[in-house]
Amino acid sequence: MTSTRPLFLVLLMSLIVWTSCESEDAADVNQQRIETNYTLAYNAGDRKTTASASFLFGSTFLKINSPSSITFDDDRMKETEILGIVDYQKSYGTKVPSGTFVYTNNDGVVYRNTLSLPADIDLPSSLTELSIAEGARITWEGAPLKSGETITFHLSGDGGDFYASIGLVNATFIEIDSADIQATLLGQCGMSISRSFSGSLAEATEEGGVAHSQITSETYAVNVVD
Repeated sequence: MTSTRPLFLVLLMSLIVWTSCESEDAADVNQQRIETNYTLAYNAGDRKTTASASFLFGSTFLKINSPSSITFDDDRMKETEILGIVDYQKSYGTKVPSGTFVYTNNDGVVYRNTLSLPADIDLPSSLTELSIAEGARITWEGAPLKSGETITFHLSGDGGDFYASIGLVNATFIEIDSADIQATLLGQCGMSISRSFSGSLAEATEEGGVAHSQITSETYAVNVVD
């Protein structure tokens, strides 16, 4: 079974709805009530790996100030803030298969969490055309789906974006329903496929958190026809 709304868009819309417009300092809140979330993502298109971390107190994003700290593989992570949404990032111009986030809170308690990228995934080279009338069954190149994983197919063109995702364990293909592809996407489009995993952290505060990892294929040209 597929869904046309990808996980990251659902998460983003949720954050916009329930996040306050102002961030706070982590030093001002109960350290055990801080939710910690980590992401490790690789995009084969630009050959870039990004590690990111965010900290929440309820619905409010937190800034990490000394003596607290956050690193990825001993590298300092850069703080960014947009409309009260704060996160910490470190990017690499290569594929980083795994790495360790180390968060030290204001009480001096240290939390270590190692994240690994999911298995490689790619689109078949034979996929050069998609039919709105017929739909398609796309068998990806790579391992079947594991528990906790989701695979998302992305189609992008001048007429907009289309997503289809599947989270069925042991699945090896994704069905594209002809009725789901918008006619506005007719013509040349770009397509990619990603494999993502979400699970619990090995070490976390009482509030917990999420470990998320994702690997995305290169973007390929495809012709969308009637």
